[in-house]
Amino acid sequence: MANTTPGPEQRYWLRYAGMGFEFFAGMLLFVAIGIWLDRRFGWSPWGTLTGAAVGFAVAMWNLIRQGLAMQRRADEQRRSREHDRSE
Repeated sequence: MANTTPGPEQRYWLRYAGMGFEFFAGMLLFVAIGIWLDRRFGWSPWGTLTGAAVGFAVAMWNLIRQGLAMQRRADEQRRSREHDRSE
């Protein structure tokens, strides 16, 4: 039976794809809430516009937060490899 465990390179691509999906899902969720508010209270188009703006802000915050965490992990791995080579 073949080994189906993703390697390190594939895991990075899966993480990037997951980040894109989370960005899209966050935007979609807030836009859907805005559309619901528009229909419920007759605020059209302000609920949708506000939902899109809030969704974009939250999705960007999440994307930046995850990107910085990935960068910190990559820096730690690089430092660890350099430290191992210097010994």
